[in-house]
Amino acid sequence: EHLEGGSGVIQHDCTKPLPKGHFDITFAHVFLIFIPTEKQIEVIRNAYQALEKDGLSLFVLDREDYEEPDRDKGYFVPLERWEDEMIKEGIDFQYVPNKYGKTLVLSKMEP
Repeated sequence: EHLEGGSGVIQHDCTKPLPKGHFDITFAHVFLIFIPTEKQIEVIRNAYQALEKDGLSLFVLDREDYEEPDRDKGYFVPLERWEDEMIKEGIDFQYVPNKYGKTLVLSKMEP
C-alpha cells in the first residue's frame, strides 16, 4: 500500500503468475512469512516462472520465519517442504547467508 500510485507500481496477487512478461530479477524481503503457508509455494513457483534466461529470484528470510513459528508475526515458512517441491519441479535454488537468516536464491540458468 505504501507504494500505491508510484511509477511502475502495480498491485498484484503474488499467488498468481506475474503479469507483463519476464524479468531479470525478482526480489522479496521478509515477504513469505505474510503469505498463508499453503500458498507460499505458488509465490516461489511464480517468481521462478517469471524469470528470463539467466534470471535470479531472491527471497530474503529472517531466521524466525523458518526456524521458530511466531503466529503473531505471520505464517511459518517450511523451507524443507518447499525444497522438496522445488527439486521435484526442477527449480534450481541455493541459500546465501545474510545477517538475520538466509536468502533463498532461485536461478534460471540455461546451457
